[in-house]
Amino acid sequence: MILYYFFRKYGVRSSGTVFIFWFLKAFFGIIQMRTEAKLHQARDNPIGSGETIVFAEYQFVSFTLQYAFICLILLLEILPDQAPRYSDYPKQRNPNPELKSSFFVKLLYLYFDSFTWTGFRKPLTDDDMFDLNPEDTSRELVPPFDKYWYESVENGRRKQMA
Repeated sequence: MILYYFFRKYGVRSSGTVFIFWFLKAFFGIIQMRTEAKLHQARDNPIGSGETIVFAEYQFVSFTLQYAFICLILLLEILPDQAPRYSDYPKQRNPNPELKSSFFVKLLYLYFDSFTWTGFRKPLTDDDMFDLNPEDTSRELVPPFDKYWYESVENGRRKQMA
């Protein structure tokens, strides 16, 4: 819950950490789900037979419900969250679809399919190209580069003078 709060606060639309958590929980839950189903089939007393409820029945029902919710949350993690309401960057004419993609879509590069099909159907023009991601623009990249560049130049000059 704390991660979700900070992701929403800072405009992270999809988290790889959270997606991998739910994916692994669902993936490794398959083993226990299979075991629970086999044990349930082997029991003499099926659920709802009117006799007293045994702990094994409770365990089967509770795990089945829990696993269903885990799978539902995993499916919801594939969908990206809403865009942040506030951004320091100006609106773009043709924004890159990677910005609004979920981690799963980024992992498989599914956001690039529409661009590929456009290039397959007709030659690409400048109007077909996506705008740069804000974090890939020179506005973001040049200041840190200059900082380290000037430090490196100064260190080189000091070594040259010595």
